[in-house]
Amino acid sequence: MVTPYYPNQAPWTDKEDWVSPAEPGDLVEADHINQLYAEVNAMGQDVGTHKADEMPHIYKDGTKTYRWGLKVVNGVVTMVYEEVI
Repeated sequence: MVTPYYPNQAPWTDKEDWVSPAEPGDLVEADHINQLYAEVNAMGQDVGTHKADEMPHIYKDGTKTYRWGLKVVNGVVTMVYEEVI
């Protein structure tokens, strides 16, 4: 998991007794960087879920939809699939 660049930075709208800083862009930058880190974390979790799924791929053939993946059976790569209903 990626640690936020500004781990203690709360969005400026959540701060009590907020006082305008000398450089207001600092708060905007911190919020944007924390948002980017949150998005990177979410993508990392999606990739982990995708890699753990036995059939992570989806294929559409006209009106039918299939989930598919690959697995090794006795040293031979085998395609596995199922129709999604």
